Amino acid sequence: MGIYLYSYDNNEEDVIRAVDAMFRELGDVELELPVVFDWEEFGDFQTYEMSFGMLNHLYDVFEREVELRGYESMLYGSKNFLQNIWTHTDTRPIWLAQYRSRPTYEGHYEFWQYTWRGRINGINGDADFDIMYTE
Repeated sequence: MGIYLYSYDNNEEDVIRAVDAMFRELGDVELELPVVFDWEEFGDFQTYEMSFGMLNHLYDVFEREVELRGYESMLYGSKNFLQNIWTHTDTRPIWLAQYRSRPTYEGHYEFWQYTWRGRINGINGDADFDIMYTE
């Protein structure tokens, strides 16, 4: 089990509050998978008065706060965002979102979300399907 945080925070304090709330809810549950940061509010990017540098800094804050609690963090993003917005993708654990039969992203990634239109009995509606790569 891991945790996935969909964030729209635009400052350090809100990122820290979100991480605190996430771990309060988790309680004593042990995680085997990383704690994932997903920021997708690029349509409102200018409304949030942010720069790409600030966004990358917010991931650094997220990563620090997660690691202070003894867990690994991971960055979630599309091929476009990983190539054009996120920095240090060669050293950060990555969860790639690219909806096709085979990914074309050339960087390193540990998870690949290949569809958001999967179907699972008992779930009403679409489900994400992912592959986790292991050694």
